[in-house]
Amino acid sequence: MQTPPPPPDSRDVPCPVCDAEARTPFYAVRGYRIVRCGGCGFRFVSPRPSEAALLDLYAGRGSNPFTDPSFEAFEDELPGLRDVVARLRRVLPAGRVLELGCGRGDLLRVAAEAGLEAEGCDLYGGNLPDCPGVRLHDGFLRDLALPSGGYDAVLTRNTLEHLVAPLVELREIHRVVRPGGWLYVKVPNVQFEVGLPCRLAFGPPHIFDPPWHLNHFDPSALERILARAGFRLEAWLTEIPTRSRSPRAQLLRQTGYWVGEGLRRLTAGRAFPKPVLVCLARRAADA
Repeated sequence: MQTPPPPPDSRDVPCPVCDAEARTPFYAVRGYRIVRCGGCGFRFVSPRPSEAALLDLYAGRGSNPFTDPSFEAFEDELPGLRDVVARLRRVLPAGRVLELGCGRGDLLRVAAEAGLEAEGCDLYGGNLPDCPGVRLHDGFLRDLALPSGGYDAVLTRNTLEHLVAPLVELREIHRVVRPGGWLYVKVPNVQFEVGLPCRLAFGPPHIFDPPWHLNHFDPSALERILARAGFRLEAWLTEIPTRSRSPRAQLLRQTGYWVGEGLRRLTAGRAFPKPVLVCLARRAADA
């Protein structure tokens, strides 16, 4: 995807995790500045585009790039999507689920086929993809006026890193999920987005990609922002990686997955996977 320059209405923002104003420069990429929070160490893009600019980026040109059929073909994603749904059904055999940032709705299609009532939302600019058996909503979650406590689980995969205000959307998730309900989260791990770990895993010195990615989570930052939104982290998980057409890349992905899964099992779920963070959190039953 082509990287647009920083829009003229970009502005500095406080830390999305702890609201601190103090920050130090961390990295510069194509005119965008990534900073490190002076309070909690979270890394994020600032100045960053407004939400109006973000909406235009994703949907203003009439097409969300992440809904394009060429973006991670469904057949390559399918084994991983089935595994996500199977894990979710271990804690939620039946019920109503919502996905924030659902793109084409691929995961929701699998969830609906497994017997779950599936809905999703994303920024479509009025051009919702065809997703049989799934109800799709167009827009930011907080603007949709969905029912409080109306969902048994919410999933958000590869989405929090894109949002101008991730805490705002997480708090809206807290409102729409029922007390005792579940939240499934997947985000990139910043520890593998730059430096030697990035070179070993991906090749280049960094994989920062503003303005598509605005927030860069490590395990402690993800747990903190979930807690601020009212969720308790229950377990770190791993995900089967999307199949690569390159045999070398596929071997590396599968090796990384089994190493992460092995660490998770050996540490009774306390270890986190790399280079992505996947976790299951829960809203308190009395909250």
